[in-house]
Amino acid sequence: MQFGIIYSIEVYKSEVVLENCRPPAEQRKEGLWEQTEKGDSEYNATLDTTGWLHEKWCACLTLEQMDELVKRTDIVADSTETMGSLGAPQPDGTTSWGCSPAVSFQYYDNDCDLNAYVTPYPEADDPQVIEGLDLENLDGDAFQLVKEWMLDRWGRDA
Repeated sequence: MQFGIIYSIEVYKSEVVLENCRPPAEQRKEGLWEQTEKGDSEYNATLDTTGWLHEKWCACLTLEQMDELVKRTDIVADSTETMGSLGAPQPDGTTSWGCSPAVSFQYYDNDCDLNAYVTPYPEADDPQVIEGLDLENLDGDAFQLVKEWMLDRWGRDA
């Protein structure tokens, strides 16, 4: 299974915390991640965001690489319904042109706010294929099976 990820980082005034929130350095060096935004934070117009730093990264990761990201950043899968992900990275190296189903991952404390929208791409020859998943008919019910699998693996109670 592969995962298209759009990952946003908001960090308060600390390059050290920012580096710790970024995707793993080895994955960045390998060119797995593309940085698409960097600068001062503007993510919440109703709050004073002076001093907040912002970055956005995109990648398509394997299951092992996704596990590494979750472990490094402490982001957790959230059961919140999303409207999906626009422009999610795909396994073939392209970007989706429409809205793809996505699971939200989050982490928040006083120094940082992390969010990732993760679009799963199950594969027929994948040993992690979810029982009962029909890869020929990936509809809303199929996405719910995959989402439940992701929550079991990376959710708050995992």
